[in-house]
Amino acid sequence: MVMDALKSKPLSSSSHGSGPRGPRACRICAVAKARCVPSAVDGTKCERCHRLKKECVMQTPSATRRRKAPRTRVAQLEQKLDNIVTLLTSNRTTPADEEQVQDRADPSYTGIPAAASSNTQSGSTSSIPDATAACLQPASLSRSPDPGPPHQFYGSAPLPPPPVELNEETCLNLFRMRMAEHFPFVMIDSKVSVHELRRDKPFLLKAIVVTASFSQMERQMNLGKEFVQELSQRMLVEGEKSLDLLQGLLVYMGWFQYLFSSIRQITNLLQLAVALVVDLGLNKGQSKPNVQCRFQKVSDAMGDVSGLGSSGGSGTLEERRAFLGCFYLTAVVSSVFRRMDPLRYTPYVEECCQILLSSKRYPTDTYLVELVRLQKIANTIKRSIPIDDIEPGKMRAPVGMHMKAIEKDLHVLRESWNKLVKGNCILNIHYHDTEMSLYEIVFYDIPPQTSYGSYSFERLNTLYACLESSLALIEQFLSIPPAIYVYVPIVIWLHIARAIIFTRRLCFLENSEWDLNYVRSRVNLPTILDRMIQKSELARSSMLQPELGEHRDLLLVSISKLRMVKEGYLRAIASEQETVGSLGHNISSSSVPAGYYDFDMSEGFLGIYDSFWQGFPEGWNI
Repeated sequence: MVMDALKSKPLSSSSHGSGPRGPRACRICAVAKARCVPSAVDGTKCERCHRLKKECVMQTPSATRRRKAPRTRVAQLEQKLDNIVTLLTSNRTTPADEEQVQDRADPSYTGIPAAASSNTQSGSTSSIPDATAACLQPASLSRSPDPGPPHQFYGSAPLPPPPVELNEETCLNLFRMRMAEHFPFVMIDSKVSVHELRRDKPFLLKAIVVTASFSQMERQMNLGKEFVQELSQRMLVEGEKSLDLLQGLLVYMGWFQYLFSSIRQITNLLQLAVALVVDLGLNKGQSKPNVQCRFQKVSDAMGDVSGLGSSGGSGTLEERRAFLGCFYLTAVVSSVFRRMDPLRYTPYVEECCQILLSSKRYPTDTYLVELVRLQKIANTIKRSIPIDDIEPGKMRAPVGMHMKAIEKDLHVLRESWNKLVKGNCILNIHYHDTEMSLYEIVFYDIPPQTSYGSYSFERLNTLYACLESSLALIEQFLSIPPAIYVYVPIVIWLHIARAIIFTRRLCFLENSEWDLNYVRSRVNLPTILDRMIQKSELARSSMLQPELGEHRDLLLVSISKLRMVKEGYLRAIASEQETVGSLGHNISSSSVPAGYYDFDMSEGFLGIYDSFWQGFPEGWNI
């Protein structure tokens, strides 16, 4: 009976005390949303039900629901990291393996300047290999409550293998913490989650997943094909143009060595990137109306009529980085392959560099600016000392004067670097490659030696300077810890390929003034190749997991091809010695046919398939 229940628990002020919280109003008052006050006359009813002569029935208590404490962003990230660490527990290396990995790290290896404040957490376990060619301090993937810039700096600590499960979250963290510093033209803020990136820049996220899946080559190749198909559909068929497409394309090209069997594809993609830069107006600042001119420029009017007009980008930092990234890649490809003209170093390029330096948004912006300024000098070399289309009388000053002027610019630029930037291996590799581009003309017979000025040994000095630059580049590459190799972008592999080619070429140079005996004793190319092979093997053993099975990966193919180069060099030496023995005189450039020991760079240096390497050991005619 309801009345009996009410008698057992009368409506009184005591029911509002400190017990378990339940309904305080009767059902009638609750429906009317009126105040329910126990009646002083009838203790079994409330005043309202007593006045209205209604039956006063209490509400049935609902089951109490325990509220979960809200999880903070830090707690969510910690939980994700705990799950990854648990996944990797079975893959942890043995003490002997850890000792081998520790031996691989070069304690003298340094990189670009560290951030003023570091969020490093000692003792934390990262699911992503901890290595970089541009960093100084250890970093963890776990973020502190105050994240700061996403780019932490770390050095040559022992590296765990990359995670077997490569989801979007893992790939984003891998790119953000281990890869972006080597190619700082696309940076992802540490506060940006996978969900936000998928919502705002889905194409960039796909590019990151593709490039960060290097430990699963078959999956990466399939993702790469899907990526290019989507790029073609959205850009060529649908006519889309966006910063998302440009940034995704830059990331994809940055680690292009994993994705195609022929380096020639990169020129096609570069042209698409240049088209995006132009269509988005990122290659110029915001246009300002000319108050002194009553009429539009004809080009502006035509742009308005055709719908191709652009007032320039909004000038955000990420737009400027993307534009400079396109400038950088076109300059590198032009310098290495001489198959396309780079973007020009305009005043707006310098403006972008100055703004990035003054903003100090990321520590890598300083590194980025120096990369761009080196490519400015590389462009000057291509214009001032053209190898492909030299015409007699076109250069009024001797070649030697041009070279000395550019040498001075290079030295001035390097002296402007701070101490930590000077110790950056990746930046030094770019520097020495620029030197090699400057000295490359000495391999050619045009222009004649008389245009090198009045110094009789000018060409000989330049040849030796080229040799020193090639060896310096190789040494910088060998100083990089092997575990970094999988994070290094394609540009570095192109530079090391050129250095090997230049060095081997100088070991068989056909010039009466060139002492091959001394050069070969100075170089010892087989030993250099052995060191590269050994480091590549160490890198492969530390980065790939047995769970993935045996498959052809970048490092495995590189090791095979480096051995081919070594064997070809030794065969050439043996053949030359047989020729010298039959002729009965010392080594000279006239002992062998012209071009017999040269080799080709028609397809580059690194790749997944044999077609990428065809022609490498033979026929490099320069």
